[in-house]
Amino acid sequence: MLLFLRFLLLAPLVTGCAPITKQVRVDDAMQAIEAQKQHEAALQVRMRDLERAHRVGDPILEKAASFCGDEVKPRLGFYAFNRHSFGEEMNEATSKLYGWSEPLQIGFLYPDSPLLLAGAKAGDVLLAFDDLNAPVGKTATNELGNKLDEHLAGRDKVVVRVLRGGQELALTAIPKKSCAYPIVVDFSNDVNAWADGSRIGIAKGMLRFTQDDTELALVIAHELAHNAMGHISKRRGNSFIGLILDTILATRGVNSGNIFSEIGAGAFSQEFEAEADYAGLYMAAASGFKIEEAQTFWRRMAAEQPASIRSGHGATHPSTPYRFTAMEKTVAEIRGKQAEGKPLKPDLKHD
Repeated sequence: MLLFLRFLLLAPLVTGCAPITKQVRVDDAMQAIEAQKQHEAALQVRMRDLERAHRVGDPILEKAASFCGDEVKPRLGFYAFNRHSFGEEMNEATSKLYGWSEPLQIGFLYPDSPLLLAGAKAGDVLLAFDDLNAPVGKTATNELGNKLDEHLAGRDKVVVRVLRGGQELALTAIPKKSCAYPIVVDFSNDVNAWADGSRIGIAKGMLRFTQDDTELALVIAHELAHNAMGHISKRRGNSFIGLILDTILATRGVNSGNIFSEIGAGAFSQEFEAEADYAGLYMAAASGFKIEEAQTFWRRMAAEQPASIRSGHGATHPSTPYRFTAMEKTVAEIRGKQAEGKPLKPDLKHD
């Protein structure tokens, strides 16, 4: 009886709102061909986004190494992939578009990177770094990063063996010190970027929003400043202090709803953001980017997100009018120091 009643309830949904036109019959083989074309298009977009993020961001990590204290590491400045690097669905696309198979091949190198200066080219098959053989297979992309970081530590140079056009070449590269915060691309459409204390993240939506490389450099340098200035650990410390207060109240029978943890996590949030704007602009300038029109980024951000125009004590970020005018003053400060031949370093409170 219960099943019968369910049928009576569902029957109108099944029959009452059905499409009235005939369905186009599509050949499965043709769908498969189109799916492959779309995978190829998606792969090209991902490679374009990765290449742009690293072409702009990696030189900043290198030129800003003096801002990063002990958080630096030697790098060769290349990105390698094989047919497994983008997941199984992309295997055929990677093979067709780039000729990738099981060995790792150089996909791109950032401008003036050590390996580029040594003579490496996109498409080179990686064989070895001194006595360290390049990994192959499904996990090769992740393995290479971990093994190479360990191998380069303390080395003044490295001989990289590559295969190009059937010929084996030995390239001597001089690693360069770089801030130890790798850039990762988040393939979401959010107009967002983030720092977590160990990485810098750029969403695909932010790559679309930034109109030129200078704007993207500002975003990356801002997130680098968060990491380099310890903002993430400071926020965690402030949150922990709040957690202690919440715990003390809980032991006395008071449910605080974790309000002090939230207050702690948000403490100095606007100040941290303003500081990252300030220090990040110095990093972008030190990397050679033209910063004269940098502040206009915040006008466009305000147009995209009008709520950011308002200021308030509860906001986590300064208002866009504040950020525009503060950046305008910072540009003048930086150019003044350069004109006077002063070191390009942010002013500290005790200076």
